[in-house]
Amino acid sequence: FAALGRRRVGLIDFGAGARFDELLRAGLAARGMVSHRRWHQFVSLRNPEGARHAVELLMRDPERPDALLVQDDNFVEQALGGLIDAGGKVPDEVAVVGYANFPVAPSKILPVRLLGLDINLLFQACVDLIDRQCRGESVPAQNTLPMVWEEEAGGAWKAGGERQVADPPAAARKGKRKEEKPL
Repeated sequence: FAALGRRRVGLIDFGAGARFDELLRAGLAARGMVSHRRWHQFVSLRNPEGARHAVELLMRDPERPDALLVQDDNFVEQALGGLIDAGGKVPDEVAVVGYANFPVAPSKILPVRLLGLDINLLFQACVDLIDRQCRGESVPAQNTLPMVWEEEAGGAWKAGGERQVADPPAAARKGKRKEEKPL
């Protein structure tokens, strides 16, 4: 957002918690950006349509955000609908970054960047950890995977933004597993 000259960041989230909120505000402040509590809207995963209403209300704030982080791919389409309802112009007035799990990601009705986890990498990491456990090797209590932009997501996207669904089991086993063992 900072590279685009955006300074006021709104958030649509499912309720990641106070610690996340604190870390987000500190990270934004370190980059010369701000986010007010009223710009952090929490939406139920059971009712993603609420993201549309929340974004429309955010955009009616006289000091409205000029950037929007949509923290769950279930909310991206609805949040973009709220921007349209409020007359927000993307990306001219509002830059949007949405979270997504690649290669399955929300459709984009407006220009928006998608950031997320490549589920092929996630699957591979899970298979590797299970294999290590089956061999009696120790495994870490926590495993960290890199976040990737949509264009970096392991070939998950074709030119023009069309989705390309990979076969995660085949991709994960490619040259990695020599024999199948029952768990």
